[in-house]
Amino acid sequence: MRSTFAVFMHECILFGRNRLQVWGVLFFIVIGGYSISYGHAEIARENSRRQAVADSIRQTQLAHVAALQADTLQPAGKYRYETAALPSLVRFSFHFLAARKPLPLASLALGQLDVTAPYYLLNAQSLYIQTLKGEIANPFQLKAGNFDLAFVLVYLLPLLIIALCFDVLSAEKEAGILPLLRMGRYPPGSVVLVKFSFRWLLACAVVAILSLAAFLTAPIPLLGMSAVLWMFIVCVYCLLWHALLLLIVSFNRSSALNAMLSLGVWVLLVVVVPVTIQAQSKLRGASSLSLSTLMRSRNMEESSTAMQQALNQFYQYYPHLIPADSTRPAFYYFQGYSAFLYNTDREAQQQVAAWYQAIRNRAQRTERLLFISPAANTFLLLNHLAGTDVQAGLAFQQQVAAFHRQVFWFANNALFQNRYMNAADYARIPVFEPPVMQVQPGWVAGRLLQMLLMAGACVVVALYQLQEKKLTHA
Repeated sequence: MRSTFAVFMHECILFGRNRLQVWGVLFFIVIGGYSISYGHAEIARENSRRQAVADSIRQTQLAHVAALQADTLQPAGKYRYETAALPSLVRFSFHFLAARKPLPLASLALGQLDVTAPYYLLNAQSLYIQTLKGEIANPFQLKAGNFDLAFVLVYLLPLLIIALCFDVLSAEKEAGILPLLRMGRYPPGSVVLVKFSFRWLLACAVVAILSLAAFLTAPIPLLGMSAVLWMFIVCVYCLLWHALLLLIVSFNRSSALNAMLSLGVWVLLVVVVPVTIQAQSKLRGASSLSLSTLMRSRNMEESSTAMQQALNQFYQYYPHLIPADSTRPAFYYFQGYSAFLYNTDREAQQQVAAWYQAIRNRAQRTERLLFISPAANTFLLLNHLAGTDVQAGLAFQQQVAAFHRQVFWFANNALFQNRYMNAADYARIPVFEPPVMQVQPGWVAGRLLQMLLMAGACVVVALYQLQEKKLTHA
């Protein structure tokens, strides 16, 4: 125990004297600090946009409510009243906001937030016309991703670990110290393990500094499950990379060869394997071209026959809305178009559901292959904690579809009852409730177990290579 403590303290002293490593760690902390500010700025920008839209929608809704009390004896007052009271106008002029609410941890792992719509403005128009169209975005940024803290920890932290660990054993050999270690009572393999333990604790300390800074500025409860799991996942990821470096170093090759092999492993696991997995995981059973017609505005023939056909189909779903009087109501043509929109959306549900199911299936196929890529596996875990993964995006879309049904009936309820909108209708304005994303402990534990098993296998092979006879033979 005393020897272990002596080696550990010796490593502390050597690290303090190695200005290159010290400056490397400080530079990494600076990069991490920038990534934290970048993530917070992105979330703040999205929150600001969402709040501005929400305020505008709220003002419009209040104006509609106030217009019910307008003086109809004046032309301007009559126009305001009809705008708020006629359901045929309200169904398309009265908008609702369906916005996602990012979790506090989302600023650390932006995930899919840059490729999915942050909010939708909905009315009684077709759901798919309003939700399938995407915003114009910079394709190069979408391809490169965001420089958030998750990116720094997953992609750049292994480079810092490589810089700290690639010459742990080879430096002793090249300096002529390795024969002296063999002569001592403390096995050289144990010395190497202590050296790697020091470097793993150093990497975990750097991660803790950056993560705590991010948690405090988010803010995120330090003892909350999300913060604890975040730290545990990243520390396991650090452990796996130290195990990989220990395996490479255990073969007792030169420092130059160790550096080349380490960088090759980094390129393979961080770049090549994830790209290959994504290339192989294609959508099956669905095509985005099939959804193109759903994004176009619906036009129907303005004839009594077309209107009646749409209404007859609509009344099959809602027979209680069939008018008792055979006289054509004043809102007949407006009812026909609303029925047409409802029918077309209902017919497209199966097609859109197949598209989203294909996305889920692709995500599941990709997840099953990510055990061979620690970087992609860790990135997936961090996005899951932050609620920015593919499943969170699909849950948001599903919630929007459910909310649109309430939006459709807000004005169409009065329309099919052949009456004007009143204060009671506006007192029941539907409000969107974003989905609550729950962390799946069992799924997270399974992913972490995969990385721990990989790290354990590397350590076992490395310990075999670090036996005295192996080092002597080398």
